[in-house]
Amino acid sequence: MKKIIIRYCLLLVCAAGAFSCTKLDEEVYSSIPADGFFRDEAEVMTNVGRIYAQLRKITNRFGAGSLDLVGTDECIIPFRETNLWYDNGLWIALHRHEFNPNLQVMNGGYSFCFDGISMCNQILFQLEQSSVDFPSKPKIFAEVKMARAFFYYRAMDWFGNVPISTDFKDVTLPSQSTRAQVWDFVVKEITENIGLLDDAPTTNNYGRTCTKAMANMMLSKLYLNAEKWKGTAKWDEAIAASDAVINTPGYSLSADYFTNFSANNSSSKENIFVVPYDKTKTPGNILQIHCWTLHTLSQQTFGLIAFTWDGYATLESFYNSYEASDKRIKSWLVGPQVSASGAPLMLSATRQLNYRPQIKALYNTTNPALLDDGVRFKKYEYEAGLKDNESMSNDDA
Repeated sequence: MKKIIIRYCLLLVCAAGAFSCTKLDEEVYSSIPADGFFRDEAEVMTNVGRIYAQLRKITNRFGAGSLDLVGTDECIIPFRETNLWYDNGLWIALHRHEFNPNLQVMNGGYSFCFDGISMCNQILFQLEQSSVDFPSKPKIFAEVKMARAFFYYRAMDWFGNVPISTDFKDVTLPSQSTRAQVWDFVVKEITENIGLLDDAPTTNNYGRTCTKAMANMMLSKLYLNAEKWKGTAKWDEAIAASDAVINTPGYSLSADYFTNFSANNSSSKENIFVVPYDKTKTPGNILQIHCWTLHTLSQQTFGLIAFTWDGYATLESFYNSYEASDKRIKSWLVGPQVSASGAPLMLSATRQLNYRPQIKALYNTTNPALLDDGVRFKKYEYEAGLKDNESMSNDDA
């Protein structure tokens, strides 16, 4: 009986095998083939949009934002009374250009560049893999290459010798290129692709700022600094690229310089390279200049809810470099401070908050700078009601 049961079970297994599926191709849900998704410009742009999201990190306080500010003579974060802003010597080292591999801001800036470069390489690879064709595809290729050129331009500016990597499939460790070689690569990428780009963003694609005007702006800066970066002066080329920017259709100077930096500056005809921010629509990588620079008492001046950190100021020498007739000097908040109603803002019963150009000491732990030493940023409008962890709605220009 036992042998009969076993023989019967074997027959069932064989029968089941005979009728089982012979097509064993697995349906993959973890990825989408390029041809199955990149079918038109709208679908492609949902992927390309990641690049523009990456660009929002350009104002990151522990990365690109502070490299451009504290790493130059525009900005200083002194060690202040009540032990504010020492941060293990981070800002001291950045201001003095005492760079090392553990400096958080340097690592943040490097990641900003090479995360962006890798992202561009991936998108270009995916576009190449897709056999789907549509009229704007060559322009999108050029747009992504222009974004990659921008990330390389910043990497070359900040770090000098960096690796050039354009093949997304190549996983070998890239060799380092000289600053001059990176300069050559960036200029070549721009000049080979600029003709395919739009002159300027349209109303429907605001924020897609890899345009001819942006490309010529990059060229003008590359040529302007060519003697240092390349080793050969390119003054005539710098003039030509600058003239190309000026003559680009769709742009004009604003009657009021400061409207270019208002809380709703998306209508500016002067801003060329714009990174959009919004207090409700761009969480994560946010613009918080008000928090970086203002003393807490200045909340009462601008109607802010967000706690402000009393950090970033400009150097006295930089502030004094403005001529008295230069309207841009109003980019800085200076002098005794009052609330929106005109009441003096008092640090103590006898001491009014006074943003003075002089900074008593930059990095003296025994005799630190005062809480109100240094004039503060005011170029971008501070929108009333901004809360903690909420971005300004001004677009970075």
